[in-house]
Amino acid sequence: MNRINRNWLIIGGGIVATLALAAIIVVAVIWFVTQGASGVAAAPAPEWVNPLDKIETKEVKPITALRVLAGEGDETVIQDALAAGELETALATLGYSTVLPDSNRLGLLIQLAQAYAGANNADKANLCYERAGDTATLSGYLNDYVRANAYVQIGQGLRELGNTGRAKAFYDQAYVVVAFSPTLRPEHRSVILGALAHEYAALGNQPEAEQLSWESQVPSFHEVKPGESFTGVPLGAMPQSEAVDAAIKQRQEAAQTLIQALSEDRAVADRQQALEQALLTEDTARLEFYDAQLASSANSAGVKVQVSRAKLEWLTTKWRIARRGFGLSLVADWENNEPVIAEALKDTLETFDLAASDLIVASPTQAELTQGKVDLLRGEILWGRLGLHPGFVEQALVSDLQAATSELVVLRGAQTLYVEVLPPKQPYNYILISADLYGRGESPAPVAQSTSVARATSIASLPTPTLPPAPTMEPPQVTAILPTATPGETPVTEPTALPTATVEQTPATPTPTNTPEPTATAQVTNTPTPSPTATASPTRTNTPTRTPKPTGQASPTPRPPTPTPTPSQDIILVKMDGPIGYPAGANACNKPYGHVLDKDGKPLNGVTVKAFNEYGIEFSDITGPRPGESRDDGYFEFCVERGGWSINVIIADKTAQNAWVAFDDPNFIGHVEWDITFQVVR
Repeated sequence: MNRINRNWLIIGGGIVATLALAAIIVVAVIWFVTQGASGVAAAPAPEWVNPLDKIETKEVKPITALRVLAGEGDETVIQDALAAGELETALATLGYSTVLPDSNRLGLLIQLAQAYAGANNADKANLCYERAGDTATLSGYLNDYVRANAYVQIGQGLRELGNTGRAKAFYDQAYVVVAFSPTLRPEHRSVILGALAHEYAALGNQPEAEQLSWESQVPSFHEVKPGESFTGVPLGAMPQSEAVDAAIKQRQEAAQTLIQALSEDRAVADRQQALEQALLTEDTARLEFYDAQLASSANSAGVKVQVSRAKLEWLTTKWRIARRGFGLSLVADWENNEPVIAEALKDTLETFDLAASDLIVASPTQAELTQGKVDLLRGEILWGRLGLHPGFVEQALVSDLQAATSELVVLRGAQTLYVEVLPPKQPYNYILISADLYGRGESPAPVAQSTSVARATSIASLPTPTLPPAPTMEPPQVTAILPTATPGETPVTEPTALPTATVEQTPATPTPTNTPEPTATAQVTNTPTPSPTATASPTRTNTPTRTPKPTGQASPTPRPPTPTPTPSQDIILVKMDGPIGYPAGANACNKPYGHVLDKDGKPLNGVTVKAFNEYGIEFSDITGPRPGESRDDGYFEFCVERGGWSINVIIADKTAQNAWVAFDDPNFIGHVEWDITFQVVR
């Protein structure tokens, strides 16, 4: 009898504990929704504005802009234009670029928006932030940490412009990713929550800021599972033409000659004429070659995708010339026939769409086929909202996207986030949403908030001494961590940014999906997928004094030699301090961080920095403001597993010295940091 009573006591105690935990979750959700929802309301998306129509062509500097025609990379020209304060040149080069990966375009749009804000041009700043938001939501080549991080930074920029309603809308999007992303790692979730806490505090919404701060401290025992892997369909080899190659070389030489004459303030009429003739020759060679390849029945759908893509790139350049997007007149006949060129570009986009659709139909599974259709439509809409689709008819594409996405939700369920269109009429507002909420026609923000706080409350209520208690009273305040300037990932095999799934990936997958952030067991595969993004360190409950740790703790084996400048390289390593140990109750993320400087020793924003190890695991970050330090620019930061890592700065056409760091002492419990500085010397 005593035994039966004891069992009933155990069962009764379990029921009471379960009910208590449920009550705590309900109280936390009610507290957050009632207290945290107060304050600034999210504003709807404004009317769409074509960024290309806002370029002030008379302010475009030909000496800088023409470098694209001379063969220099778009990103290099954009960065140099920003550094020189030539914002219209940067906008024109970025706006007409068809070769930038979405991650780079996203980072540059945010950087350009910040530059316009600094120049007191709020209209252009708002425009660039909104188009950055379109890129973060509609691109099929960004993982969820990149998206959430970008949303926070866009919101921060809009808040500083006084556009608090739109800022709140982007904060809500970041929260949706935190709440529903199936691929967001726990440490990434902590970083975004800490950043949101900082932003809500800046908005004057202290209750919500405190709740977010508390959430950012709650660890998660959830390990992200690898997402579904799609094999894709090979594209085949891009045909080559000696005539086209020769014409390109001739045009590049003519452009370089004109740039030199402009920079020396010499007569340029004959040099402009030489460039005009070179452009006309190239146009003839390209169009004859491309049209012949597209008409050939011997070419596969994959080859036609690449050919039509190349034709798109050329016609976009031709269209820019026709609209004087290089700051001067280059081909008068094109200027007089700009509508004809725009129509040819529109027709080529349709050709590309048909070829991509034929390729997608060959996908090996229904899920992959449907994902390809969705990615293609998302890319087309993004292309249009960036201004690169003349005659853009958004309504028809939105209807097709909704139909394809509804089918994909059934096939893939909670494996990914989906693009919802709210409201279902213009001006359209594109948002990310979970499978359960798709199609309801309502904002996902309230459900996202309650879901996130319920998760944190449930975890914090577990009988683990290292966890903070559930927020039965005012949650504790912690130091907020802001994302580091659009930690965009540069897809490993993405040769150019393109408006569709089959364009941004190189030969292998017309229907890729977002790549989840890697775990410690990530493996390298032959399927081209976007590289993981940089990982900023999560908010820490304990903040130790930053002092060098004793010998033997967290020391790399072997320790890298003291860096010395390498004159033969364009980017050198000028500082590498560490290791610095932070003892803690667990082996947390290990952090190599630092700065990239320009030739004059000034911080350089918008530069890609990569961390990679011998197993093929790779992270990317883009330099920007240091978390919590608005005046500390050029900053990068990673959160990596134990082991050896190479850190490298990626700038087009420049060689760089690597930094090698190691975190491999099994006797040290906690996390370790390295402080690294690179400088561009030429």
